[in-house]
Amino acid sequence: MTIAENAYLKLERADEQIREINQYLLQNPPFGYALETDFFNRTRALFALKHDLSLKKLVIRCGEALHNIRSALDQLYWELISPAIPPEKHKAVYFPISKDEESLEQTIKSRLGHSLGDTFFLALKSLNCHLGNTGNRFLCLLHEINIDDKHKFPVPAGNFTRINSVSVQQQVPDFPNSIVNGGFGRCKKDVVWPLGKYKAEDLQRIVPPTTDVFLRELDLPVETWLFIDRPEYSGEIIETLRNIHVAAKEAVDTLVKAVGK
Repeated sequence: MTIAENAYLKLERADEQIREINQYLLQNPPFGYALETDFFNRTRALFALKHDLSLKKLVIRCGEALHNIRSALDQLYWELISPAIPPEKHKAVYFPISKDEESLEQTIKSRLGHSLGDTFFLALKSLNCHLGNTGNRFLCLLHEINIDDKHKFPVPAGNFTRINSVSVQQQVPDFPNSIVNGGFGRCKKDVVWPLGKYKAEDLQRIVPPTTDVFLRELDLPVETWLFIDRPEYSGEIIETLRNIHVAAKEAVDTLVKAVGK
């Protein structure tokens, strides 16, 4: 068994988990867009949907995948560094991420990355594991959102920006060309207009406890995105997970090459 085998196995498992998450999203989207038909008020409306259980399960799955990726980096770093230092310094051995470029060298040294010599030290520096414009964006993102607890994962949000009036009208023919007869409702309903013609399929399911309000989830592109404050980042969740995985794999490859193992 090579010294990096466990790290690569964890990355392999994370890759499997990301593919599983992608399939889960296709089958259980946490966000959607709905058409409401209200026979009592004689109105139709459009608004965003959030499926809470699907979202909670997604968060857990993403946390597990990122935990494996982070664990791969920390385990490899430990297996490389710990034999070269006395046992009393083992607590300091974690994959180094710096708050800025200026303190990168000091952070690497505080994590004992200089213990394996200049080649390894320079390899660590080349990964640019620091916050800021010149830093490794996805390694820093991994660090910030998955430091200790694999279940502490930022709650994703729906990105509804790809929905437009044309795509809505293809499925809801009576959606108004202009909003002359419609209105906005307290951030719950995006557009409201008078009830006109409707199709039987629009009455997909009743909204309890009513007997005259029906809901139909439309087939519209609602992506699941991550929005992070620090480091500032926004992106589609599967693409984000894949980019983090690629960055971690490149880091493992770089360190393994630096020590020749």
